[in-house]
Amino acid sequence: MRVFLLGPSKWLPEARPGLPDYLVEWLPADWKRQGADILWPLDIRRGLAHELEKEGAMATMMELWSRRPTEDRHDLFRRILVEFGTEHVFAYWPRDANLSGLYIELGVLGEKVKNREVQGTSLRIFPELGAAFFDPDQDRVIFRESGARTTYSLDWEGWGVRISLWSDYRTLRQMMVSRLRTG
Repeated sequence: MRVFLLGPSKWLPEARPGLPDYLVEWLPADWKRQGADILWPLDIRRGLAHELEKEGAMATMMELWSRRPTEDRHDLFRRILVEFGTEHVFAYWPRDANLSGLYIELGVLGEKVKNREVQGTSLRIFPELGAAFFDPDQDRVIFRESGARTTYSLDWEGWGVRISLWSDYRTLRQMMVSRLRTG
């Protein structure tokens, strides 16, 4: 299985979430942490990718690729989808993170899903409980964002995108691994 792992790189300026110590153990030995005092979302995403690799997946992130001289970030994103042979796209969506890049990536990917340009690629979004919640009255996941930025989540559901809530990192890891095993 080939997994392209999306997600934020930084926490919001005022955020300093308490994170479990075991997340450091998930990082590959050669990974240079983004901050000395706290793990950043980029570090956690790299740790998740490493954990998926231990389970037999090939996992990548945009930060592990180099842009070509004439390539912008959108071009790189599109190239990874094709050249990597992406089968699964997992979007890591923690609370209190700067999500502006993730919104753009999901928009680009959503367009490709809608236009059937990524046949055979599954997309699963993993928002942390608190960043989203399940509303039983609407029978769907609601994202907690200011403004109307996540109203596109209604489109994701219509395209067959699965949204899985998590409340701790071990559960998130297990959900991702389970998704790999079930195809």
